[in-house]
Amino acid sequence: MKGDNEMFNLTKRSMDHFLNFFKPKKDKDEDIKDFCQAEYKKDWYAAYMTFKQEGRFPNFIRRTL
Repeated sequence: MKGDNEMFNLTKRSMDHFLNFFKPKKDKDEDIKDFCQAEYKKDWYAAYMTFKQEGRFPNFIRRTL
């Protein structure tokens, strides 16, 4: 029985992971904004725009902690 439970947990994690591929774009944009705000603080908008325009996050070091 223990093996069955582990398989179910693995399957549920996989299912949750793959369902994230089908999230609406709006939710992904919000997630990216949240990440930028947490990582880049006051420079979050510049980081967000760099990601939107170039498809990558900037290399500049966050100026405020």
